[in-house]
Amino acid sequence: MRTQQPPALLLFRVKLKSMRWVRRLSWFVFVMALFITPWAFAYGPLFPWSAVKPGYTSLSLRRADVYYPKGRALDPAYLQIDRYLSEAEAFHHLSAPHRLRVIACANYGDFDRFSPLTTGAGAATLETGTAIYVSPKVGERGLDHGEFLRHEISHAIVSQNISFWRQWTLRHYTWLYEGVPVWFGRQRAYMPQEQFLARAKAMDLQPLFEFDAHATNRPQVDMRLAYVAWRDFLDYLAQHRGKDTFDVFFHKALDSPSDTLGVFEQVYGRKLPDMVKQFESAIRNATYRPVV
Repeated sequence: MRTQQPPALLLFRVKLKSMRWVRRLSWFVFVMALFITPWAFAYGPLFPWSAVKPGYTSLSLRRADVYYPKGRALDPAYLQIDRYLSEAEAFHHLSAPHRLRVIACANYGDFDRFSPLTTGAGAATLETGTAIYVSPKVGERGLDHGEFLRHEISHAIVSQNISFWRQWTLRHYTWLYEGVPVWFGRQRAYMPQEQFLARAKAMDLQPLFEFDAHATNRPQVDMRLAYVAWRDFLDYLAQHRGKDTFDVFFHKALDSPSDTLGVFEQVYGRKLPDMVKQFESAIRNATYRPVV
């Protein structure tokens, strides 16, 4: 006949097993960190802060460090990063207090490891606003490196001036979050201007301004068309109501991104859909002439 153990002894044994499990888990985490952390710095998402960057050489500018593959020529646009930063600060009326690290990735594998949450992009900016990755796609397709650098520097300046949570909220207003960098970047890579105007005359643009790139069940849209629509809409606002008015709206939206639509109506005196309809009419009547 089995002797019943005292409750205190049973509790002690349970605690002992629990402590052993915690120690084993701690050792496992320690060993994994021992191997993973160096990899994350040298080959993974911590690459910009790694003391060792295998396969890359560097160029130090006044406000940025550029890393690019050894043995390859660096596109001249990277030498203009200091100027792009100054132009972006003036355009956004924001400062970029933190130094930039810009990585011209050697291949798609590096781009995917350095920026694992980004897929298919030409370039990407870390949420801290301190690191920019440029995909090989830009060079392979003969695109303008300067356009993409200006685009990402716009993101970087905004990221350096708002909290992570406000940035995450602003991302849901994709027409603004992406429209401003495309506008500042003066980007022509997505779609020729005349092609956009021809397509815009025969379609309803409103769904593009309701598009949320971070929604779980977002509809499919032609992103090349959308980028140009957002850029031209912001250009239209600046032409008809002044860049100063847009700056007031944009800074208020950065302060209260969850109320972006309310702030838009407060500043412009009209709801966003009404202004989009006005923009559509200007395109159809050929009274809108893009600056880009």
